Amino acid sequence: MGATIVGNRLRKLRAVPRLLFREFRQFLRHRSLARRGVDVDSSAVIMGRCEIIGRVRIGARTVVNQSLLDGRGGLDIGHDVFVGHATIVTATHDLDDPHFKTVYRPVVIEPFAVIFRNATILPGRTIGRGGIVASGAVVSNDVAPMTVVAGNPARVIRERKAVHELADIRRMSGYVGHDWRQFASVFASDTPPGRLP
Repeated sequence: MGATIVGNRLRKLRAVPRLLFREFRQFLRHRSLARRGVDVDSSAVIMGRCEIIGRVRIGARTVVNQSLLDGRGGLDIGHDVFVGHATIVTATHDLDDPHFKTVYRPVVIEPFAVIFRNATILPGRTIGRGGIVASGAVVSNDVAPMTVVAGNPARVIRERKAVHELADIRRMSGYVGHDWRQFASVFASDTPPGRLP
């Protein structure tokens, strides 16, 4: 019994350098983005290679994973949002203008929205609270709150019954470095690895 407890604690201790490295990388990313004028909440997680340009605000507990966020026209992402491998564009060209002028329109993504892989949000669109954009969808119109849209162009396929307000998207995305208190309590307890209280 005593050897098992020591073994569990050693396994947990081996995870510490990896968690420290993840947290340090997040800290550096947040500082780098802040220097470029991007407002990222300290609890938000930026994973993988993301291209973030312009006036972007990312809310609390939001996860952005390998996405292109074009904020030249203004991009506001609320809290508890998941953006995975998506493209959000706030600039386009006026096709009827002889000078082919660039036109900027802000995009707003309200809290608890989810934007899945290869989805594209076009300029001037709003994704309502709890809205879900399915993989590969091209959003050319606003998405109403609590609706699921799919296709090109995106169309409503169903209503959403509840938002993920009790879920921690950061943990679901595979990022575990954000909650040191919980990690420390697991380390201090004799809970087997992989099971959190």
